[in-house]
Amino acid sequence: MCIDCFSPSFITFLLPRSSLTDETIRKNWELYGHPDGRQEAHVGIALPTWVVDAKNNAWVLGCYGLVFGGALPVFVVRVPLYCFSHAM
Repeated sequence: MCIDCFSPSFITFLLPRSSLTDETIRKNWELYGHPDGRQEAHVGIALPTWVVDAKNNAWVLGCYGLVFGGALPVFVVRVPLYCFSHAM
């Protein structure tokens, strides 16, 4: 019989009951906190390898410093001044 054939209330009863009665599921619950066993999650960011390489960290940090410490403030100050002076 398929699990989709059961009512949702019976399924909510069936899953915790199986974790108490089945020894393998119970051991997984005690070790990993999940009845299915170890749950792995891989989290990463999409950056090129040369950006995160240890030999390039000074260059990458310098570029971030120039962009966010120098170019961005200049751009933020100049664009509104240009827009307001040429508005009319």
